Amino acid sequence: MSEKHSGLSVSRYFGKRLVELADLREGDKVLDVGFGRGASLFPAAQRVGSQGQVTGIEIDETDVEVVRARIAEQGVTNASVHKMDAWHMTFRDASFDFILGGNVIGYLLEEDTNQLCPEIARVLRPDGGVGFSTWKVMEDLDWMLEYLKTELPEVPESQLSVYSRYSLEDLTTTLLAAGFHQIRKHTITAECVYPDKETWWEGMQLRTWKPFYANLAAKDSERFVEFKETIYQELESRIHGEGIQFLTSAILIYGKK
Repeated sequence: MSEKHSGLSVSRYFGKRLVELADLREGDKVLDVGFGRGASLFPAAQRVGSQGQVTGIEIDETDVEVVRARIAEQGVTNASVHKMDAWHMTFRDASFDFILGGNVIGYLLEEDTNQLCPEIARVLRPDGGVGFSTWKVMEDLDWMLEYLKTELPEVPESQLSVYSRYSLEDLTTTLLAAGFHQIRKHTITAECVYPDKETWWEGMQLRTWKPFYANLAAKDSERFVEFKETIYQELESRIHGEGIQFLTSAILIYGKK
């Protein structure tokens, strides 16, 4: 049976599992690429202990400020975060024992060739390891996407879709081509539970769909109200026990340099 996690906290669960299944050791120096709100950064800092160090990089200034404040508030002394592009890192060669990347693999691949960003291998020490995750299924987003495609036919589906899908085979090929070996793969599943419809609706906005909501409302405010009412009616079929439930699963893949 899948574990159940409330709303957006499901991301913290997958971040924690990414760290738990990684070959991290006490004292390791870890790089967390695209740390977001720290889903894997904080568990990694705990895992490597006071003799280790976790460095996070992120291009979103707000995420950097929020996580930096959390580090200070929680008194975490072995973690730091920086605004930095993974394709143009300023770290010296072979600076890290392990590199984590939670749901950023799409950003780390060459658009045309799907080759892994060469900076990853450059800053990783010989015999170092990597661990990446990517969403496999997000039922709530897939469900909502079908409604948005109907309401906004002029917007390409590639713009409406807010997460990328990569198969285990594709990710394995990518890591092998980048020179990694001892590839390990896991699929983790959880139930994402929202206590009520409004919380779910707000969650969908946070999934980067806020501009599309605004687009719908600007086109026809009355139609937008009808759209929301239709969504709420359809959500009735997703209510079970604790609240509105959707299945979420992620692929975790690891390799050694």
